[in-house]
Amino acid sequence: MASDEDSGRIPRRGLLAALGGVVGCGAYIFTERRSASGAGGWCPSEAEMETMSWIRGHFERVRQPVTAGEPFDSTLMLKNSGGKMGTYEANLRLAKLEEGQVMEKRFVTSVSVDVPARSATEATITTEAPRTGGRWRLEAPQLASSCDLIRATVQDLEVVEI
Repeated sequence: MASDEDSGRIPRRGLLAALGGVVGCGAYIFTERRSASGAGGWCPSEAEMETMSWIRGHFERVRQPVTAGEPFDSTLMLKNSGGKMGTYEANLRLAKLEEGQVMEKRFVTSVSVDVPARSATEATITTEAPRTGGRWRLEAPQLASSCDLIRATVQDLEVVEI
């Protein structure tokens, strides 16, 4: 009886070893990429924190429901863990949601908030609610709530037409 090596096929042990290497390599790349990701693609070390600003944040809950076409206030809580003052600048957007899918996005307002070193601040932003009712999401892009994979801070809104 001919062995796998004699027939020109890859031996089972070799195939399993090759697959194990690919799976192991894939897991290594995934965990490396994941652990290195953050709002800017990485998480600063303690030493780096001293020489930079590191702003994170989240929305406080907005009183629901929001009336279509009417102004409403949202509060953005910002914290700078770094050793230098920083500024959070972004264009806030509203995204229309239907069955969990984003159907449209629109610009709402620009924000620019200075956050002193090693402190927290809040910014109250008054924006006009969309003129059409339904589920919407207010987005503050490029703002992580922690050193993880979050790319935007969001606040879900229920907009009602009166």
